[in-house]
Order: sequence, then C-alpha cells, then structure tokens
Amino acid sequence: MKIKSAYVLNYESSGKINTLKLPFEEEQLDNLSNFVKNPSNNRIPDITDTNNENFNSPKRYSVHFNWKYVDDQNSTFNEENKDPQIVILENLFSKFNENNNLLQKSEDIFGKNKEFLYSTVVYETEELSDKANTQHLYLYLLKKSLAVSNRVGLFSLPKRIGSTKAHALEAQEVTDGFYLPQKDCVCSFHKKIVEGNKKAENVVETVKVYDGLTFSELFCLEEMRKQYAENTIDRFNDTDNPLTLTRDKVKVKFMTDTNELDIEKVKNRICNDDKLVTTFCKV
Repeated sequence: MKIKSAYVLNYESSGKINTLKLPFEEEQLDNLSNFVKNPSNNRIPDITDTNNENFNSPKRYSVHFNWKYVDDQNSTFNEENKDPQIVILENLFSKFNENNNLLQKSEDIFGKNKEFLYSTVVYETEELSDKANTQHLYLYLLKKSLAVSNRVGLFSLPKRIGSTKAHALEAQEVTDGFYLPQKDCVCSFHKKIVEGNKKAENVVETVKVYDGLTFSELFCLEEMRKQYAENTIDRFNDTDNPLTLTRDKVKVKFMTDTNELDIEKVKNRICNDDKLVTTFCKV
C-alpha cells in the first residue's frame, strides 16, 4: 500500500472522534508503506442486504452503500439505508478531510500512567484515474505491546569506522514512543467516486471488517457485541454440532434455576452483564 497520511484515533461511546495526524515527511511515509501489510480479502461475505435477525455474527464481513450525486437538489442519497458501519467510518473519513491537529511529540499520546490515549492507527491511501477517485482508510489496533519506554536502540550509520568494514553505530534513547502496527488490520473503508454522464457522480462506499469483535469494541457497538455473545450460546446449544472447549472437547450445558433449559433466559442473563458478554463473545 502507498500510504498518503497516518493518524492516531480514539472513538468515544458518545460518538466523539479524537484524532491526531502523525507528522511524517513523504520519504518516511514511503518507507512505512514498504512494511505495512495489506489485509487479505479472502472469504469476506457481503451482508449489506442481510436481515439483522439473520446476521449470525460473522467475524469477517463487508457492507456497502451506493448512491448517485448530481447536485444538491438531485441525489439518490438516503441516510436511513446505511449500515451503522458505513455511518461510523464515513464520519471518520470526513473528520480526516478537516483540519487535523498534528502530534507534537510522541509522549502526547500517553496518559499519566503511560497508557495509550488513542486506540487505533489509521493509514490513508488514494488511487486516481481518469474517471475515478478511490480513497481508502485502513485501521490497525494500537496494542499495549507497541509502547516503547526508557529504551536505548542501536542503529547503523552509513560511515565506517577507520579503515575497517564495520559500520559506525549510533545509540538513540527513547523515553516515550511506540511502534507502528504493520499487520492485523481491524477494518477498512473505501470511497470510490466515478464520473458518470451529465457530470453525475456515482459513489460507492464500502466497509470491510476483518475482526468483527475488535471492531465492535473499538466503536462501542454494544448490540453487536451482544449478538456475538448470543451466537456463542447458540453454538454451545447446537444439538448437531455443538461448540466444545479445549482439546478434550468439553461440552457446555446451560440450566436455569428449575433445571430446565430456557435459552432465552440464559441469553438475557448473559447480555445484562458486560463481563459475561465480553467472555462469551470472545469464545
């Protein structure tokens, strides 16, 4: 991927989006582009027209939204037809098109206890042709393991030491910094604008989700997290091919206070406890 810009992002439950642009020069972005891996698009079903009741909580999926724009009075745009994933990533895309504050120093993304204040790194790319313009956002999780604090790194310099073949080394201290994620993309957003007849523009917006559970956590989609938990319960309760635990294939059986199975009561109990939802949706 050819990275155009990079950002750090945090999405709050209220819908507020906090972003900072990483102040890379073009040469640095070119170097970064060589290391970041494109996500695989294999086996990603499109669930755009799937009824919510039949969603079945896939871990990988995509949704899209098509519309045509002529002018402010002539458009097929209809906000009600959008999937929530499209709405969230479209708002994020609009945010990046506004004036973004630059990250002044790497320490600014850490809190008082050295925790990340931002959850995600976003890479922006663009493809241009005669009749189409496609812009992409790729979101990668900023994991705790990527934080670097009070470390000294050794780097080779172009010059050699004396008449030897050994490259000189330079020691650089990092007080508070972080590695940039290179793999395990959570989701991506793609906006393609194709020029049509009579100056009309055909717009196609697509969201591809590569890790559904992490996506629902990053963007505070509680109902989607509950759907993942309910799907796990249904898989445990499947009489033909039940989900089992560990290599010993331990079966899970749900019982109520009356020692009778009432799967809806089980779901209600689990979905009303955030810790249980987290446990079951990660199985």
